[in-house]
Amino acid sequence: MERKPMLAPSHNASMAMFSSNLFEGDMADPNIGPGALLLHPAAVANAFGNALRDRRRRWKDGIVPFTVSRNFNADQRAIIAAAIADYHKYTCIKLVNRNKEKDYISIGPGSGCWSYVGYVGGEQTLSLGAECFVKGVVIHELMHALGIQHEQSRTDRDGYVKINFENILPGMEGNFQSYGSDEVDNLGLRYDYDSVMHYPEDGFSKNGKPTIVALEPNRNFGQRTGFSLNDVRKIWTYYECKGKYPEPPPIKYCLDQYSNCDARDCKTSPWLNKPCRLTCKLCRKGT
Repeated sequence: MERKPMLAPSHNASMAMFSSNLFEGDMADPNIGPGALLLHPAAVANAFGNALRDRRRRWKDGIVPFTVSRNFNADQRAIIAAAIADYHKYTCIKLVNRNKEKDYISIGPGSGCWSYVGYVGGEQTLSLGAECFVKGVVIHELMHALGIQHEQSRTDRDGYVKINFENILPGMEGNFQSYGSDEVDNLGLRYDYDSVMHYPEDGFSKNGKPTIVALEPNRNFGQRTGFSLNDVRKIWTYYECKGKYPEPPPIKYCLDQYSNCDARDCKTSPWLNKPCRLTCKLCRKGT
């Protein structure tokens, strides 16, 4: 995993999702295991789309038993609880405390942020390392566990983003593959820059330069605030939820990503410019 010293906490959370030992950085293949090096996504392409085509990999009736490790502190548990609360507020997924169920998600501390994709069976690990505690990161990994893939892997992604392969870490190019229409299920939804499942612009970057550029001018993407409207629609469509889905608040990118942005001077601490855009006056509130 690529890690850089002295990064802001929210950036660390993003970087922790990009492991060279996992498929597309934060997904484990149930047939190979989380420690296997997956550099050739075509080998598992039929299993992955924007949502898994194999509906048997959905959790039955959207009920997902889970456990949370006691090794997490109170603040970490509160962030997990906030992510779960958003699932209950905006989707029909029922994340329930495990009783004696054989099949369940085990949320525990580990190396980085990663999950298996879709229902696997038995104890199913979801790893949240120390740098993963941003609500949107927890939501992201739980969406993987439900069977949802990364947004930029869609068939139509080349109409929305450009991949700068020259900036990608050597050997990691396969993580930016898109899939053919015979391999993916986009669930009838438009490409979503605002999806919590979209890579940020510097995912797997070898030099700090963008690996993904939006073709729509001045378009932000890669947020880890929470569900976009289409994220909610994906879950409702994939799990065949009944009734009308609640709409989450619009994604607003001009927000400070952590509470102590004013503790340092933006001019002398330039790394604040990305996570503290509001405090550093790089945009106006509400835009």
